[in-house]
Amino acid sequence: MIHTMDQAGVKLLTFSHHLALFSPDFGNRPSIEAVRRYPDRLRAYCVINPNYPEIAERDISAFEDFRDVFVGFNSLRLPQIALTDERYRLAWEYLKRTTCRFWMHTWGGSPYDGPRPSARWRQNSAR
Repeated sequence: MIHTMDQAGVKLLTFSHHLALFSPDFGNRPSIEAVRRYPDRLRAYCVINPNYPEIAERDISAFEDFRDVFVGFNSLRLPQIALTDERYRLAWEYLKRTTCRFWMHTWGGSPYDGPRPSARWRQNSAR
């Protein structure tokens, strides 16, 4: 990956490791290892999967220990759990206290994407 980044002129890559997205037994360990190996080139999103609340809670609780690695949180909609579900509560509470990002893959109109933005939000975001 670093070689390809060099060829393409990419200085810094922020990513979510596929093992973290799809294999909770590996979790975020591969992301941590990659960023620590290439600290000037890589940053990662801490992946949380609400289907595994005990692992998500552990990763959210340990987030501050890896501030050199993580820029925020990521979750896929693939678990088919709405963003408003109680299992995301710890992540939302953490984000309210910090300036971290939450990156979520959404596919327009899905009931798992969360509530539809209000008309007021749409007006303000268009400015």
